[in-house]
Amino acid sequence: MPLGRGARVRSPPLWKSYMGASANRYAVLSTLMAILALTVPLAAAAGDAPPADTLRLVTGSVGGTFLPVGHDLASWWSETVPEVVVVLDTTAGSVDNLQRLIRGEADLAVVGGTPFSQVLDGWGTHSDEARTLCVMGSLYKDAEQYVVRSSLVRVGNLLDLSGLLMYPGPHHSGGEIDTRRFLSTLEVEPQYVYVDDRDKGYSAAAEALARGDFDAATFSGGVPIQAVTDLFRDHPGEFQILPFSRHMLNKLVHFEGDYEGVVIRAGSYPDQEQDIRTVGGPNLLVAAPGVDTELILAL
Repeated sequence: MPLGRGARVRSPPLWKSYMGASANRYAVLSTLMAILALTVPLAAAAGDAPPADTLRLVTGSVGGTFLPVGHDLASWWSETVPEVVVVLDTTAGSVDNLQRLIRGEADLAVVGGTPFSQVLDGWGTHSDEARTLCVMGSLYKDAEQYVVRSSLVRVGNLLDLSGLLMYPGPHHSGGEIDTRRFLSTLEVEPQYVYVDDRDKGYSAAAEALARGDFDAATFSGGVPIQAVTDLFRDHPGEFQILPFSRHMLNKLVHFEGDYEGVVIRAGSYPDQEQDIRTVGGPNLLVAAPGVDTELILAL
């Protein structure tokens, strides 16, 4: 069977095997690498090279983690599966990416595991369509990072966000959804930004935070996030990441089973001297239903 999209072989809805309550159930990227290492040489040896094809991979905003991960994947695939051309697009994040997959505007997407799980459970209006998507595997774990101006810190945990003007992340991003969900569960009540600034990517959001446009911001992604690194480097001592208390972590993990505790190790960011307790979850590589099954296996 050729690997191009012309055959339009429906990819199997593999989400059930991945979307368990524990993040530990997600496959790791090394497994996909092992599959690729075996399948691609075998296909080449059989003389069954795929025709040239183009796949649209949607990622995230500038300064976050999805975009550089997308660049790494595209670069890796260009070397290992050269018959396939991967074109990247920047987006607002997980929810935007899911909508683009469902509307047929993308072939592959990086998606947060929890926003995907919420859609499957009936959040929004695309639950049935989401069940036709194919989860190819887990890429890495997110860490929720709530950055606040140091002069506003009193208690030293998320309670300091109450009453502050807070940017929750790009509109239609997993970070925005998670921020509202987490803080609501913990009864922390910031004043969310609902103006044009709400649609900023992470780099622009960090610049706005440094200017004083708001007091705190959510940065959701793998550690380190470049926008946070730049902020801490350019403004030493002016900002910090608020940790979760043990009570907060226990409460959140109890009520939000898709998450688990994550530690941001000391030294991950400039002048970070202590470990920071937070929560996180897996990020997934997801394919649209029209992408050929054999092409998914090759990737």
